[in-house]
Order: sequence, then structure tokens, then C-alpha cells
Amino acid sequence: MTRCWSLQVMARAEGLRAPQLARALENPGVITPKLVAEVSAAYDRLWKAEPPRRTEVERQLADAAGDAARIRGWAPPLAWDDDQIDKLSAEPESNWERRSRTNMRSTDLAEDAEFVNHE
Repeated sequence: MTRCWSLQVMARAEGLRAPQLARALENPGVITPKLVAEVSAAYDRLWKAEPPRRTEVERQLADAAGDAARIRGWAPPLAWDDDQIDKLSAEPESNWERRSRTNMRSTDLAEDAEFVNHE
């Protein structure tokens, strides 16, 4: 979600169920070994990919996911050591800092400009 992948879009892209992912975020006790394997595989495929932002709904979902991750103070993928991320005691790298302000990515600005120019 720190990369702006919403639960809905992640689930659709990876064959998962968004309600199950939402329950797992709120209550780790419902996480099964199967879900761990599925989410781990999804993470491996999506951690460096950009979420779709072709439609207004996709942009809104992406922005909401990024906002939710920032509000919760979640660290992005590159802040984690791949050998440690799955451990309950794992912490992001010590030099990673949570940002208090948000910036719009240049790719988003370029997409917005292209959209406006074609309308």
C-alpha cells in the first residue's frame, strides 16, 4: 500500500480477495499459512510495480491506499531487509524516516498533464 496499491486492485491483479486482506490487516489472528504464501507471492510481483492509474477510480483507489499507508506510518518496500521482513520482530532499516509531508510523483504529474491536454 505504500506504493499506492489498493487492496481492491492488488486483489484483482493477484487473484486474492480484498475483504480477506482487509480482515488480515485489522486482525492478524485470521492470517492463514495459505494467505501468507499468496501475499508473499503478490508482494514479490508488485513491490516495484506501479499500480494502474488509467481511470479516475484507479487514481482514487491508489491515492487512498497511499494515504492509508502514510497515516499508519508504514515503511515502503526498500526500507525492509528481504531476509527480515517476514519476522514478527522485523523493523525497517534504521536510516528510513517517515515523511510528514507528501509530494506528488513526477509520473503522476505527467499523466495529469497529458490527460488535460487531450481533453
